[in-house]
Amino acid sequence: MMKNTTICLILLVYIGSCKPDIKKTENARLQKTNANNKVQNLSVDSTKLLVQLKKFPKTDFPFKSEDANSENGFYLLNLSEFNNKKLFNIPFKKIPTQIAGGMIDSDEDDSTFNLVDLNYKAEWKLLAKRANFFVIVVNSGNGIKLVTLTFNLNVIDAINIEKGDPASNPNFSAYRHSVIYKDLTILIIHEYSVRVDEENNFDEETEKMKWFISDNGTINKAI
Repeated sequence: MMKNTTICLILLVYIGSCKPDIKKTENARLQKTNANNKVQNLSVDSTKLLVQLKKFPKTDFPFKSEDANSENGFYLLNLSEFNNKKLFNIPFKKIPTQIAGGMIDSDEDDSTFNLVDLNYKAEWKLLAKRANFFVIVVNSGNGIKLVTLTFNLNVIDAINIEKGDPASNPNFSAYRHSVIYKDLTILIIHEYSVRVDEENNFDEETEKMKWFISDNGTINKAI
């Protein structure tokens, strides 16, 4: 009898000592399952997006932002199947620029943009696809944006490549437009004009700056 009691006690102690290991194993299994599900979902989203991107016409380079509304313009697509993604109120990188009496990307200007409208329709132009990201031009309603995104629709970076000074009028104007090259270097051009007499003669001023898209998708000013 004593022997049987001793054996039972030993078994109980052994089972009790195993419980933490069993719990750790179960937690590890759940974490692995969650990680696999996340990777699978990203893969599904990426595949769906690639199907959409294949519909885009080829872009001719150099691409001029001023041509965006012409025959070299935007492609309309429906992104309602991605309504679980962050597609609205996305921050972008301002390039505050004062040229003569004009100001572009001022502190008062909106600092966010939308990738789609309220019906999840998007006006995009595909410029390039790289291993880990792609590059589009977006007609955002408050300037034309150059945007880099991962293939699961996370924005990496974005800037205004075409925008005017909201205060512009028939007497003066400030305006930004850009040229994007196949190697993803960007020439940003700022122009300012002001009327100087009643004969509609204008003084003009132009400034240029170079930017580029890095290998990881960030948009940077060239040094």
